[in-house]
Formats: sequence, C-alpha cells, structure tokens
Amino acid sequence: MTMKQELNSIENPQEIIIKQAQENSSQKEQIQTLLAQNKYMQERIDQLTRMLFKSKSEKFNSNQPHLFTVEDSQENIEVEEDKEIEIAFKRKKGGRTSPPKDLPRKRVEQKHKIL
Repeated sequence: MTMKQELNSIENPQEIIIKQAQENSSQKEQIQTLLAQNKYMQERIDQLTRMLFKSKSEKFNSNQPHLFTVEDSQENIEVEEDKEIEIAFKRKKGGRTSPPKDLPRKRVEQKHKIL
C-alpha cells in the first residue's frame, strides 16, 4: 500500500474523536453505575453486620444505676470504706506429700553401666 491509500483508508480524525468521546461517556456511565452498586452493597453489609453482632437485649436491672447521665455526675456519691476482714481458713499447699512414718522403708541403689 502506498501512503495515499493508507490515508484514504484512515477515517476522518474528527470521526475518531467523536467515537472515542462516546466510548468515554459510556464508560463513565458504567463506572458511576458500578460505584452506586458498590456503595449500596457496602451499606447492606454494614446493616447485616450490625444486625448480626448487635446486643440482643438492652434490659438493665432496676437496682443498677444508669451510667453516663448528667444527673448522676452532679450528685455526691457516698463511698463506704472497706472494712478489714479476718481470714479464718488457710489454703492447702500443693505438692507431693510424704508417706506416713510407720511404713517400712528400704533403700535401693541403682548401678549404671557406662557404655
């Protein structure tokens, strides 16, 4: 092929630019669609994770004071001092106990052979 034939077979540069612009715009639309789907799926995963791991009930004992309230922080709370308690028992210590003294004892020595 000669140069003239190659130039004639090539499309008009304006047509090429128009085609590329159309492809770019369709790709941008596709990217926007995929980003929206990704955002929706991430929100759904977060929602399901919260449902799975949230606390099952938030019931409190009526005797338990509510934490983190403004009213409680302003009140003066009386604290009882710890009283000393005398311990009346002793723990048994672990370890091997010796056999009773009345059992007969016999000493046996082992001889080792050196190889």
